[in-house]
Amino acid sequence: MSSVTLEQTRGKFIVLEGGDSTGKNTQAKLLLKHLKLQKLTIEFLSFPQYDTPFGELIAKYLRGEYGRLHEVAPEIPCLLYALDRYQVRDKLEAGLSSGTWFIADRYTQSNLGYQGAKFQGKERLQFITWLEAMEQRLPQPDLVIYLYLPIKIAQKLMEGRKQKKYLDPGKNQDIHELDLAYQQQVVETYLELAANRENWVVIECVDKKELKIKSIEKIHHDITQTVNNKLGI
Repeated sequence: MSSVTLEQTRGKFIVLEGGDSTGKNTQAKLLLKHLKLQKLTIEFLSFPQYDTPFGELIAKYLRGEYGRLHEVAPEIPCLLYALDRYQVRDKLEAGLSSGTWFIADRYTQSNLGYQGAKFQGKERLQFITWLEAMEQRLPQPDLVIYLYLPIKIAQKLMEGRKQKKYLDPGKNQDIHELDLAYQQQVVETYLELAANRENWVVIECVDKKELKIKSIEKIHHDITQTVNNKLGI
């Protein structure tokens, strides 16, 4: 079999990224439905996997059981998140090799955005280089879609959402979400990453002319157009 044929039969891997309350899960599932209509074999993944041993450790980190946000060395959550993903490496690689497509709500890029945001300038670049090297043995996405939503709007959306299962009763935000300045750094880090990587695309979730959030349907349309154009569907 020629290398061209091998490339044609391999599946594609799409990752949706974004800050909290940007609608990643909703949009990932809409995209899943859209691609199933194209007669593709496709699976959905969501990270972290809180029902796994490493996912349970991540939940403890996010609840603040290891310390407050800046009291925990960034390398610690990075390793936990990476271990969580390495649990499905073989499944991902086998599926892609057999032609299955995958859509993931978060992946290695979340480590880059959230943990990279704890550094600035040259130190951030060095840290991201280390992160990418640590996760390079994982299957890498063909397309990363970053849903951009200004922090002030995202914060308002958080107020009305359901409580996350991994949080303690009565708590509605984890240690990442409690720090508004940090959340802004996360957004800026994501945008910086997107500007320097060819397989990243930024989807604006706010209509700049009308100054309001785009409808779920409009964001879905923008995503499907991007997938069609980038992956040739």
